[in-house]
Amino acid sequence: MNYPDALWRSFTGFTYKMSQASWNPENLQQSSVQILRDPGWLLKWVGCLIICLGIFSLFYLRPPRADLRPPEK
Repeated sequence: MNYPDALWRSFTGFTYKMSQASWNPENLQQSSVQILRDPGWLLKWVGCLIICLGIFSLFYLRPPRADLRPPEK
């Protein structure tokens, strides 16, 4: 569950994510709730895109090879 539940807040990172962290198997009335600040989808996806572009450029965009032959006399 995200709070507040506005879509633009999820992209920009102004949300809190609430979830059940654990529960007591001996007493089912007890459970722990975890509240985390969610940094947002935008930051995660921009980072992922930068990594993918870096991998693409590493393997497919190579600089032109210099001519390694010695000069003719």
